[in-house]
Amino acid sequence: MAACGAWIAGSGLNSRSSRLPNWHSTGPSASGQGGNWTGLTLVCAPPILYGSFTDSPTREGAMGGLIIRFIIMTVAVLIAGSIIPGFTIASPWDAFFAAVILSLLNSFVRPILVLLTLPINLVTLGLFTLVINGILVALTALFVKGFTIDGFGSAFLGALVVSIVATLLNLMVGDKKEKK
Repeated sequence: MAACGAWIAGSGLNSRSSRLPNWHSTGPSASGQGGNWTGLTLVCAPPILYGSFTDSPTREGAMGGLIIRFIIMTVAVLIAGSIIPGFTIASPWDAFFAAVILSLLNSFVRPILVLLTLPINLVTLGLFTLVINGILVALTALFVKGFTIDGFGSAFLGALVVSIVATLLNLMVGDKKEKK
């Protein structure tokens, strides 16, 4: 649901609501009930952009969530290192650095690779994304000294295990907003 806020022009008053359907409306039609709302502007934005007004993240909350995600990814990399032959991690710190680099590659490089390989992805019904994940794990091994991959097969299987474990751990941890 979109988070909405009402601003009364010139008064400095702010009122917030999450039950208004319009993305941006002015005047009596904003509530659908009529009435005289002179100077009232209702602004709604998707929660992905601004979050909800009641649970807006603080700097500490956002950083805490980021650190938790890095720890989850670190555990996933460590589990993949213990399961997959040829997927070697020298220390837990190397796993943490690999998780950070892999997260950065997933954020910045992966969308470009997915866009460039879109025709192949369409033909394979999205299965080529697993190959992209393997490539990103192999790239991560180039940046982290204590993280080595013996071949693309190990990178592919490691990426699969990391994805599954990270997804399961993220589901178990969840977000504070979802638990309320």
